[in-house]
Amino acid sequence: MDATFNTTRAKVRTMNQHYNSVSRAMIHINDIKYDLLKIAEMYDGILQDGLGHMAADMFQNYLSDLRADRWIYGYEITEVVLKEQSYTYDVSIQITGDRTPKKLKIHVGLYKSAWPDLAASMQYTGTGYVAK
Repeated sequence: MDATFNTTRAKVRTMNQHYNSVSRAMIHINDIKYDLLKIAEMYDGILQDGLGHMAADMFQNYLSDLRADRWIYGYEITEVVLKEQSYTYDVSIQITGDRTPKKLKIHVGLYKSAWPDLAASMQYTGTGYVAK
């Protein structure tokens, strides 16, 4: 005889056993989009050619944290395109395992100098800029 009188021992289950079969999302795609736009806002207008990986690295860190905490099922940053005025990031996010990934496009603006002729005529000496 069972000393605890637990007749439902076989029916006790944890939430982790059914994670892949549950189709309810714990987070909405608009919440993730808002967070990605807030991350992009930090880099908007300061990125230059060749520095597009900085924002992509932050997106990667944020999305991998969501994946590790099981808020999302998976993600992929498929394309980083340098256009004339901005970097464009294509991000696919799969909220649950039985749903198709949702695609987001995030744009981060490039830095454009207000005085390109002046910047070309200056030289950095280590302590500041001086005319050439």
